[in-house]
Amino acid sequence: MKTTGRLAIALYKPRAGKAEDLRTILKDHISTLRQYELITDAGSFTALCEDGTVMEIFEWTHEEAKNHAHEHPAIRTIWGRMEGVCDFPPLKDLNEAKHPFANFQVIAKE
Repeated sequence: MKTTGRLAIALYKPRAGKAEDLRTILKDHISTLRQYELITDAGSFTALCEDGTVMEIFEWTHEEAKNHAHEHPAIRTIWGRMEGVCDFPPLKDLNEAKHPFANFQVIAKE
């Protein structure tokens, strides 16, 4: 089976009182990654976890796209804004991840 990229699951746990700030920042995140052809047009999902963590699922366009994102000024600016309002927990910390067939509430789909 041929693959086109790498599936990413990104988690953002907003700090106290920062959930709306995070959602505002995330409105630009996917579109900016797509604008610079770092993620595919296959679609992305944003979901809300039980503990308030926000999850984004998207597909990098190629193996090195994540590294290119770390070097791109526009993406680094967005990620810098995220660092001010949230933490980045590992997937294993989600209650949903402790069960087979985890389910999440979809809050956006692009």
